[in-house]
Amino acid sequence: MADPSRRTYLDVSGVVSAADVYVNGVQVATKERIAGAYTQHELDVTDLVRAGTNTVAFRVQPNDPRKNLTMGWIDWLQPPPDENMGIVRDVLVRRGGPVALRDAHVTTRLDTESLASAELTVKARVRNDSTASVTATVSGTAGPAAISRTVSLAPHETKAVTFAPPTSPSCDWTGPRCGGPPGWATSRCTTSTSPPPSRALPPTPPTTASASAMSRRRSTPTAPASTASTDVRC
Repeated sequence: MADPSRRTYLDVSGVVSAADVYVNGVQVATKERIAGAYTQHELDVTDLVRAGTNTVAFRVQPNDPRKNLTMGWIDWLQPPPDENMGIVRDVLVRRGGPVALRDAHVTTRLDTESLASAELTVKARVRNDSTASVTATVSGTAGPAAISRTVSLAPHETKAVTFAPPTSPSCDWTGPRCGGPPGWATSRCTTSTSPPPSRALPPTPPTTASASAMSRRRSTPTAPASTASTDVRC
């Protein structure tokens, strides 16, 4: 028999266009739920697995790229006859205890002016899959930062756990190592403002009462208004 203290999950991350899913001949999800190339599903199949060989089967639905959440390849090639129908990512089997840790990820806020400091934010979901209350410790490292927290969970409860300054001082880094293209860390953008180059203008003819003099005066070019130009260098 399977160990009752262990939980077993089926991780499905992308089917074109949709699929019914079976474990050992029992349907665990319908095509209405498992649909789309970019969706992720975790199915609890603990009660269906057994010692020895287990079978997972997919009944995949035909794909119509005009109405399904699908995926394609190079846009100038002819589509294949099956319209990219099928399972597009690995199907994973996960096993664990009564507490599951999911969606752990890190975001970084870097001081882009000096590159002298950075703040990390570590997030994850903690889920109690048992019928009893539990207390779990969430711990790990993010680079040099060690993080740890105790979480109390009611039966089937899920909590979001966040590690970030100031409550988690180890996520506040000084002197982080920054990577990128050569020279990017020292490049800066500077701006300068300068007047336009001066232009020599023809002298204005003297004012006279004659009509011909007034006509010549109207035809004299007018100096353009002075404007400033901005020069940006990176």
